[in-house]
Amino acid sequence: MVKDGIEQLTVTELLQLLAHEEPGPAASTAAAVAGAMSAALVEMAAARSADWPEAKRIGAEAGARRERLTGLAASAAEALSEAVEALERREHVEPPLRRTVELLVAIADAAGDVAELAADAAEQVDWPVRPDVASAALLAEAAVSVAATLVRANLTVRPSDGPSEYVGRAVDDALSAARRALESV
Repeated sequence: MVKDGIEQLTVTELLQLLAHEEPGPAASTAAAVAGAMSAALVEMAAARSADWPEAKRIGAEAGARRERLTGLAASAAEALSEAVEALERREHVEPPLRRTVELLVAIADAAGDVAELAADAAEQVDWPVRPDVASAALLAEAAVSVAATLVRANLTVRPSDGPSEYVGRAVDDALSAARRALESV
């Protein structure tokens, strides 16, 4: 596991951890990182669009989501490790699985917000960065879809309809936002 936090890793180190066979960072962490990268692209596009009146607000909101998703990346890795350990011990499985699902829903929420920010920005940012914002919307949509897939997988162990339905709607919303962003390019 990561001692200093995922935020301190290089891209190469993170990729090596994702590829490692031991429980640790996995798809939930990758989804959160993809969402954070998406938010960074929206921030960059807003910063490079000085004539856009909403640029500072959208950039700040994207920055807040980037920080949130970066924190969720580390939390998701820890939660996965705890859930795998509980499943292997076959005891006290419910709390770590509940935490995992809660974190996945939070990743879907934050990445969904980024997809909406990207879609809102797509028609307003300066032309040279519009492809970056459209790409940000696609990355965010992928992050939401990954989180939703993982929620559904976790709910096969811990059945509940609420989170699955919620993330299903989040996927639809993120896909719609990505389509709107793509129309501006």
